[in-house]
Amino acid sequence: MFELAHVGIVVSNTDISIAFYCKLLGCTFIDDFQNDYVKLSYIKSGNKTIELLEYTKPENRTTSGNIDHLAFVVKDIELATERLKNAKVPILFNTPKIVNNKKINFFFGPDGERLEIIEECNCQQ
Repeated sequence: MFELAHVGIVVSNTDISIAFYCKLLGCTFIDDFQNDYVKLSYIKSGNKTIELLEYTKPENRTTSGNIDHLAFVVKDIELATERLKNAKVPILFNTPKIVNNKKINFFFGPDGERLEIIEECNCQQ
């Protein structure tokens, strides 16, 4: 059985991305590594790891498929949406949408990466 180890996101500046994910989304910085080609920073969201990749030169970047978004579970999506709006983070919906008994909203990280927040609920459209 395969178990997910981490999700990698290419970023233009790991310092800006670490601040965004840790200060705004509550992730925890774990470790970093750097060589001549790439700077890697690892952060945790719950028990999941996100690897932030900052390539030292554009030609070092490899093309790698299509990941649409990352999703984060929150307890109060309205409060989370307001917090993101107050931080001037671009939000997709002014108010969360209900999809498959969940409240959802999308927002964008510092490099335009699409992110989602989800609140579990027994709600109907």
